[in-house]
Amino acid sequence: MMAEVFDIVTGKIEFGDAALMSLTGIGLVFLVLAFLAFFIFLLGKIVGRIAKKGKKKEKAPEAPAAPATAERTPVVLENISEKDAALVMAIVADNSGIPLENLDFKSIKLIEG
Repeated sequence: MMAEVFDIVTGKIEFGDAALMSLTGIGLVFLVLAFLAFFIFLLGKIVGRIAKKGKKKEKAPEAPAAPATAERTPVVLENISEKDAALVMAIVADNSGIPLENLDFKSIKLIEG
């Protein structure tokens, strides 16, 4: 036993023993890396679920539609056809994510240039 320890300390070690120790060390490193990868994957799933629950609770209720009895002033059109004005209003409603009924357009003016 003491002779084996002395051989390791002095550098007198056989090739088979050196290969076995190297493979053991490399295997241990890969095992620890696999464990860390699994741990990070698991932690990501847990945090993702917590974040989803938080988003569901924080989601604000949608704004109610404008009352039907509210008076709307007509849209003033300047140098633009009604068809083009309707198209502009639809694009604005779509891009903003606000329903058309909740938008109140005062005027639409064609700017040439």
